[in-house]
Amino acid sequence: MVDRLLGVARLLCSVVVGVYSARRCFFLLAPLGREMESHDRADKSSLAIVVPCRDEAETIGRLLEAFDQCDYPRDRLAIVVVDDGSRDGTAALLARWAAAGSARTIVELPISGGQARALVAGMAAAPETDLVGVCDADLRPQPDYWRRLAASFTDERVGAVSGFLDPVNHDASVVSRYAAVETWVHQLVTKSAKDTLSLNPPAHGASVYRRSALDEVGGFPADIWGYDVTTTAALTAAGWTTRFVRHATVENTLVDRWGPYWDQHMRWTSSVFDGAASLRRRWGSSPARRLEAWLASAGYLDRLAFLGACTLSTGSTRGRVPPLLYAVVAALEVWVALGRGGVPAHRRPAYFASLAVVFPVDVAATAVAIVLHRRPRAGDWRSPR
Repeated sequence: MVDRLLGVARLLCSVVVGVYSARRCFFLLAPLGREMESHDRADKSSLAIVVPCRDEAETIGRLLEAFDQCDYPRDRLAIVVVDDGSRDGTAALLARWAAAGSARTIVELPISGGQARALVAGMAAAPETDLVGVCDADLRPQPDYWRRLAASFTDERVGAVSGFLDPVNHDASVVSRYAAVETWVHQLVTKSAKDTLSLNPPAHGASVYRRSALDEVGGFPADIWGYDVTTTAALTAAGWTTRFVRHATVENTLVDRWGPYWDQHMRWTSSVFDGAASLRRRWGSSPARRLEAWLASAGYLDRLAFLGACTLSTGSTRGRVPPLLYAVVAALEVWVALGRGGVPAHRRPAYFASLAVVFPVDVAATAVAIVLHRRPRAGDWRSPR
């Protein structure tokens, strides 16, 4: 009986590893991006950007400066910053910034309720606009960022658009190098391929949404961590298209320490499962998008399946093939992503070395997050960086 159960487990892990290996190959072979811009549309669309923040006095100044330099038409732009019960100097800093310009709204929440609830509060305070932008407080968009994203809404089927999160501190530590590999693979391989193939790349913490599309799916969820992933899943299920614009860039400071990395990946793993729950509610999407959305929503499971396949294949030559194939394809994917991210060939071994060091922690965080997924989540939050 034990041997039979182990055989079933080995077969299941091998199937999962094989499916995700094929998916990686498919994305690697996809042609690069399809750019579609119409700045006339960007000039006509009204945009409200909502920024949820908490205890960001040391970092949010960079974002506020970026808003001051933004080249979006000022008569069509409004910015709402939600202070979610900050205990440092964030509130005073925001008050000074709001007093220095127009169309700047500050919402102060006396008790922290979490990032998603702060976002919902910001949406309630925002003016009625064609488009809604969301931006994490620790990011720094380039001046043309919001205009480039808004331009993609020329296509009436588009419900959300995201740009490229450029990891500016990618070589700071072994943790940041691993995080950079993840972000380059996710954006410059996976999201780029999904955009080319019309498979709905996910939104992130600096994205723009069509307000009518948000209204159709019930707006942003107020009780989960991964509002961006879950909202993308809801838009996909409702039949909307999402886009990725590679040349719209926002500076992103990665986690570079072990504790913040662990916390971040716990949240990310929970968010992809929240996205899977959204897919069960509606089925208006095409079969291809539906399949990819399900694979993406269970994406972190491939790490556990790979570990299981390696463990259970001991002594079996045939059983070693799926995990070996997975490792080879993943290494090729990383090499391509590093090249697209601009890492010179002589520096790439350092990034590959980070995989060996940090990957076990990644797998452990995934496993713990799966076990704790249904437990109540604390409202206390802030940027992990």
